[in-house]
Amino acid sequence: STGRGILIAPDAKVDDGLFDVVVAEKMPFLELAQVFPKIYSGSHITHPKVHIKRAQHVRISTPDGKAIGMDLDGEASDGASEIIYEIQPSALTILL
Repeated sequence: STGRGILIAPDAKVDDGLFDVVVAEKMPFLELAQVFPKIYSGSHITHPKVHIKRAQHVRISTPDGKAIGMDLDGEASDGASEIIYEIQPSALTILL
């Protein structure tokens, strides 16, 4: 979950070594207004225009080379025309 209990990827696991990538297709405003509140319960993932893929590596790029704006854990970034994310298994020790 992210800030205030938003369940972007409700089935994600912190220890499975995979990113859960959630992609929503473009949709009309009224459709988005109906789907968005479901993000708090995680039920948005059943919408036919919302897709989840799992991967160890994620590459995001723009065909025109323009920078992609992004938010990293609440901090705005200038972005880049290509961003590569990779899981580093067992890179963090978490104490409970």
